[in-house]
Amino acid sequence: MGQVVRVAHGDLTGDHAFDLVVVGNAMQMWIRHPDGSAETGTYSVNYDYDPKTHTLVRHPSLVSRGGTWANTPGAATNILNDMARQQKELQALYKAQKAKSDAEKAKNLPDINAAVRRSMSTPSASPHP
Repeated sequence: MGQVVRVAHGDLTGDHAFDLVVVGNAMQMWIRHPDGSAETGTYSVNYDYDPKTHTLVRHPSLVSRGGTWANTPGAATNILNDMARQQKELQALYKAQKAKSDAEKAKNLPDINAAVRRSMSTPSASPHP
């Protein structure tokens, strides 16, 4: 609530790693006024990188006010929720596959009780006279 809901588009630099960091940074951005209040709207954010100091400065500017997403979860929250959902689905799939595999293995095992009965009913030669 109050953070970036989505990143509409961006001009990428061609450096995949840098672009990924910048989009991730935008997804976590909170744009506030100096008094601490926030304003719902569409913002443009420019990034200035100083190669000498390796610092990155953000310059947000309001493009248009308003929007219907002020109280919706932010994009970063949605991404984390989606990742958790996918993890649960993968765990359920893994458990189902393991249960199927265990059932297949159990089907191919010999009957232990029958093997014990056979070994006890048939006399065998002892290695000790």
